[in-house]
Amino acid sequence: MTADEIQSAQDAIDSLSANYVNWTRDQVKELYRLHDQFQEADEQSLHSLQLTIYDMAHNIKGMGSSFNYPLMTDIGASLCLYLKKLGKDATAQSPVIEAHIKSLDTVINQEITGDGGEAGAELRARLSSLVEKSLLAQNA
Repeated sequence: MTADEIQSAQDAIDSLSANYVNWTRDQVKELYRLHDQFQEADEQSLHSLQLTIYDMAHNIKGMGSSFNYPLMTDIGASLCLYLKKLGKDATAQSPVIEAHIKSLDTVINQEITGDGGEAGAELRARLSSLVEKSLLAQNA
């Protein structure tokens, strides 16, 4: 490859990365909107909202690492795992969903790339603990 071809490829990757950030910001705004609906929804609507939130988190998770946002991938994976482990008949706890959305929001708006260092590790641990406690309470 020539230097021009390498630069062209790098420019394309940079453009896709910017698109990912903008797309993800829009997705996070939509997740906040869905969370607001979640608080007042009836049981049937709750399950539909949970599925939509799962799908959105799954998409964010799937693309995060590709654009050097592995923390987004980890947060999205945590939310997906939580919703999946709940099963069809259980209702997610609003604070657990909100904590994940706020975490996604912080990472994407502060453009925290990489693993987030110590703060990223602490965030992952807190979300994991929150999910675990919620699932234990749900099964008690």
